[in-house]
Amino acid sequence: MENSEVLLERNMLQKDLRIRLPKQILTNLDITIGEELDIYIDMIKQEIIIRKSKETVNNAQKA
Repeated sequence: MENSEVLLERNMLQKDLRIRLPKQILTNLDITIGEELDIYIDMIKQEIIIRKSKETVNNAQKA
């Protein structure tokens, strides 16, 4: 694990492939419900990466 990573919660992958995100992301990140998230996969590390969408950030700055 990298120094900047913090484990917030551990969840099971649901049958319909949903991943439940912990509420702590609302207090720890500058994000609100309804904002878009980008989902990446790192095939080498076998990791799923979820990031705040850059398009959402760019659109908010234009408004």
